[in-house]
Amino acid sequence: MLFRSLLGDPSPVLREVASWCLGRIGDADSRSAMERVLECETDPRVAEMLRGDLEGMVLPGAEM
Repeated sequence: MLFRSLLGDPSPVLREVASWCLGRIGDADSRSAMERVLECETDPRVAEMLRGDLEGMVLPGAEM
């Protein structure tokens, strides 16, 4: 998927956009990709965006 590949882009702005998009898609594959990238993200703004988008995700079938 395009947005998952953008998580590895050299541009922090594109990585932030990818995080936002994947957070709204909200499926398990998106969550997994975002968690993997967060472990090695070096830009503090992108890391903050990833954490926020991950916290805002509600996977289908999950209790709130």
